[in-house]
Amino acid sequence: MSSSDQTQISSADLVGGNEGLISEILFRLPPKSVGRFKLVSKRWSSLISDRSFLCGYNQRNSSTISGLIIGYLVRKPSTLTYTCVSLGENEGSLSVPTKCIPSDPQAPGCIKVLSSCNGLLLCFSRHNVDPAACKLYVFNPTTHQFSTLPLPPAQDKCCHPSFSLVYDPSKSPSYLVVCVQFLEKFCNILIYSSEVGVWETSRSQSPDPVFMRFYRGVFLNGAIHWVGYNGYPCLLDLDRKCFKMLPRPPLPEDWAACCSFKYFGESQGSLYFIAFDRPRSSKFIVYEMQKDCSGWFAKYSLEVDAILAAFPIDDHPVLISPHKLHLLISMLSLVEVKNEGLNLVMQIPGKVVSYCFKDNTFKKLLDLHFMVPVSWFNAFKYVETLSSI
Repeated sequence: MSSSDQTQISSADLVGGNEGLISEILFRLPPKSVGRFKLVSKRWSSLISDRSFLCGYNQRNSSTISGLIIGYLVRKPSTLTYTCVSLGENEGSLSVPTKCIPSDPQAPGCIKVLSSCNGLLLCFSRHNVDPAACKLYVFNPTTHQFSTLPLPPAQDKCCHPSFSLVYDPSKSPSYLVVCVQFLEKFCNILIYSSEVGVWETSRSQSPDPVFMRFYRGVFLNGAIHWVGYNGYPCLLDLDRKCFKMLPRPPLPEDWAACCSFKYFGESQGSLYFIAFDRPRSSKFIVYEMQKDCSGWFAKYSLEVDAILAAFPIDDHPVLISPHKLHLLISMLSLVEVKNEGLNLVMQIPGKVVSYCFKDNTFKKLLDLHFMVPVSWFNAFKYVETLSSI
């Protein structure tokens, strides 16, 4: 064996035996590439699965949104369907998983995504024949790993419990599932920790559920946020386990959520609220919450006419007149896209499209195989993560 061959082997042994050096190299790779290195050896697989490695990796790699998992309910037959789209400069090249959510052979088409947070999905499988067989689980679409959770203790007189997933990999590799059960003037706050493995219960005085939309909670800054039918948001402080009302956006007095509200969510650490500026209007206003939560300000606007100009829909018989287009538009997500800034992703008849506020341009993301609106349409941000669940 030549001296050069010996040098190469010695260098390879040096790298392969130095876990600190291996970690530094892996910290610079995307999650899916790191996952593939588990196949190198049992030692590498053990290193990559180690809690301290995952913490170090997540602290150095921010949760970049690379796509959306879009779900819709087809009426006939009644089936929940999910698909994935890439965003920004990754469009068409990103290996967004084709299998967005796990399948349940006992309940095909009955798995619903309840919540998403930094790459993990909270899913619910409903069995119409055997309600006792319903399942709640957390799924990682990057690694295709999932963990089945025990259902929270049921309460009599509890109406429509709300579920939210909380996961901040920069702070902890563990995740939380929060269930809010409304019981007249009070509510139970049940929190499941992946580290502890049990549901812990506390009680708090709740906002009037008649005026609140406790659906699709938004996790931000240690709290879960919801918005009310009257336009007033509230939050649940997870440390104090108590509710707090927030200021209302500057909406007109005759504002009604049933016909004006379009979206409530977060992007890049900011809270957003999208609605028409007034009843029977054709202009959407994007409101952003002040950093100190003292109020809202109008940041962007978008005219329905601009959508019509970019995507003519005269051949859609479902439309009676252009001013009714807002009834068929679903605001799916606000996403910060690299080199583009904030993008609004929406569903219009026959398409999923995005609008870039920076340069006022539209882009088609997905063709849909139906023209009429579906009874349920939603989107969840896809983030690659190595989280072990």
